[in-house]
Amino acid sequence: MGDISMEDIAVGVARSTGMELAEAQGRTQFIIDAYQAQADSFLASQMGLSPADLQDFYQFAQEPGNKDALRVALEGQLYGNSMSGWRPLIARYMDQVAPSGDALQARGFETKVTAEGEQMVRIQGVWMSTRAAARAGLI
Repeated sequence: MGDISMEDIAVGVARSTGMELAEAQGRTQFIIDAYQAQADSFLASQMGLSPADLQDFYQFAQEPGNKDALRVALEGQLYGNSMSGWRPLIARYMDQVAPSGDALQARGFETKVTAEGEQMVRIQGVWMSTRAAARAGLI
């Protein structure tokens, strides 16, 4: 959830198991990487999030207003072997954050960036900002 450093997690594992710190760090990182890969794969393949948007999504999920939903998603994944807890969080993200141009193009939308740097998408022959399209539920 981003609240505890990797070092603190490894120290806790080392204390509770009697492992050397270096071994605890390696094992902890391995476990975190496995769960991260599982979440990344689910979000990209099942929820339609582009790999380029994953980091933005995780930053969004760690914001104070989303921490409870993130906790539910992680607990379901870790303890219940269920990815369903990610669905409400990704829905909230998609409602509030416009998808990237790459993600839209991958789904067949025509996109462009204005001279001012605003991402635009063409929907039914009309150009509009991706934020406006996302808020209107068109993308």
